[in-house]
Amino acid sequence: MADVIVTANQSLYGKYAANVFCFNNLVNDATRLQTFADNFRAEWATHLAGGQHINWSLDSLTFSFIDGASIDFSLTVGFTSGPLNGSNAVDESVAQTALLVSNAYIGSRPNRGRTYLMGFTENSLTDGLFSQSLRDAAELFMEALIAGISDGVGDAFLRILRRPSSVFPVYTSNPVDTCTAQVSPASQRRRRQIA
Repeated sequence: MADVIVTANQSLYGKYAANVFCFNNLVNDATRLQTFADNFRAEWATHLAGGQHINWSLDSLTFSFIDGASIDFSLTVGFTSGPLNGSNAVDESVAQTALLVSNAYIGSRPNRGRTYLMGFTENSLTDGLFSQSLRDAAELFMEALIAGISDGVGDAFLRILRRPSSVFPVYTSNPVDTCTAQVSPASQRRRRQIA
């Protein structure tokens, strides 16, 4: 079972945003992908949604199956219980503000990854820094992904993915060993799109 790029499709005030993850051990099976999506949503609800604004939502997951140096095909899966909405009505933080979680693998490259989580409210910041409770919640979420999300048959594990380049012509990944939520807000910016 090869690596799969999993895009968490989100919106804030109707504007699209996404987090792009890589997992291994996923297969193109409708039931298993639905189970994975619902379990991923449950982890997000448990750890993050309480700190996210009521106008933020996690809408679906897009699975992009990798074939060597390219994306073979992609498909989008909604959640059995519908989109997940944030539950915090406090004023949202600036839209470009994100909580950066740094991921690391102790070994050869690719050995560093970044996840920018967005949609949090002003009460998640104290003196311009993210609160310890939010950083702990973000780390618990990422640790759940590292430990594996069940697809009903087995677990899919978070990976650090290197995209193809002239030096490395195929997608390459490594497991994630550690994650650290950064205290200072990061600037969320538009990233290069998937192939």
